[in-house]
Amino acid sequence: NTSVIIDNGDFDEYKDKITSGLCTEKWSNNTMWFSDVNSSHESFIAAMFVGYYGIFDGYSDGSFKPDKTINRAETAKVVLAGFGYDVIEPSPNSNAGFWDVDPNAWYMPYVYTSNLYGIMSGNDNGSMSPGDTVNRAELLRIFLESAKANVTECTTSPYPNVAVKSWYCKYAKFAKGQELLTESPDGNFYPDAAMTRADVAHLFYSYNKAWCASIFELIQGNN
Repeated sequence: NTSVIIDNGDFDEYKDKITSGLCTEKWSNNTMWFSDVNSSHESFIAAMFVGYYGIFDGYSDGSFKPDKTINRAETAKVVLAGFGYDVIEPSPNSNAGFWDVDPNAWYMPYVYTSNLYGIMSGNDNGSMSPGDTVNRAELLRIFLESAKANVTECTTSPYPNVAVKSWYCKYAKFAKGQELLTESPDGNFYPDAAMTRADVAHLFYSYNKAWCASIFELIQGNN
């Protein structure tokens, strides 16, 4: 059911997104974006997608490092880039109210902006934990809230090991319904699993496919 991705909005805006190439895969005709993800790599298409649209920059040596885990600071940067948020610079030497951040670090504008938008809040003890690895449940919440996806509450469990009352049930349900994640062989969800850069690239690519399917659904309805 693709209609849960987009349920309202300006039709002309959606058409503009299509002509920008998001739904035509014009990016897929390009050569390798990253030196360590060639055409035989399982993450090749997803890596090309996030590279073409500037969601991931890669490293100075030209690599993507698909198996490297992604932390909170990096997550803030890619979701802001992926969903077109304006990045806001904090005041000079400001820690934005978080005692464990470096005011001069590269990530400060992204952490500050993500907190302003309510995408990524700090911890109860006043920390932001920018270097902490993001797990699957956390990443889905951050990603889908950033995307403003039409996520609804759980009434049934989408996975055998996910309780209906768990805070992440609705995000897991949405991801399963839209086929955003690679399913585990045993059919479980594993909310605490660390997310890699390849995992996040696949999430962006899969979400875009579902999003475009919703747009085409709207086009057919407007013809």
